This record gives sequence, C-alpha cells and structure tokens, in this order.
Amino acid sequence: MAASVARRHITLITLQVRSVDRVGKRLLLWLDSDEAIRHEGSTLSDGTYRTVLNNSDGYQNCHRVYDRADELCPTCERAVIRRIVQAQRSTFFCPTCQRR
Repeated sequence: MAASVARRHITLITLQVRSVDRVGKRLLLWLDSDEAIRHEGSTLSDGTYRTVLNNSDGYQNCHRVYDRADELCPTCERAVIRRIVQAQRSTFFCPTCQRR
C-alpha cells in the first residue's frame, strides 16, 4: 500500500512539474524575454531605469503599444491604441487584440 501511495505521489509531482514547465515556456515565449534581456530592460518616459553600468537601455524602442496612444495597432492594423490610467499608472492596449 505504501508503495502505491508513493507511486501516486511521484506521478502527481511529475505532472505538476510538467505543467509548470509548459506554462513557463509559454510565458517566456510570450514575454520574448531574450530580446528584453539583450536590450537590458526598459527606460520609459520618466527615464528612471538604469542598467548595472548606469546606462540607459534600449528595449523601450521595441514596445509595440506602450506610449503609442491614438496610433494604429501594429499587430491588427485595424484598431487604435488606447491609454487608460490604473492606480496612477498608464496602461496602453489595443481593444481588438487585447480584449481581456
């Protein structure tokens, strides 16, 4: 009986690890983290972010919708990027591509 419980436990852990791995891979693809890391982060309009070497970075030039309010969405090319403020922070999004 103990061996059966142990096998089920190992199976459950294996399934959880696979699930976390699958989600992690999807998240990395979604974030395109390699590109962000290569550019060493983002300095937004306030200019406060600096790299370890006290340099500004370059990933903000790769943002698809940030600070592009009232411009045509570069993905769908149908909708205009909207800006909303949440908790005193600006959020930019395409109402067609990002419905949720």
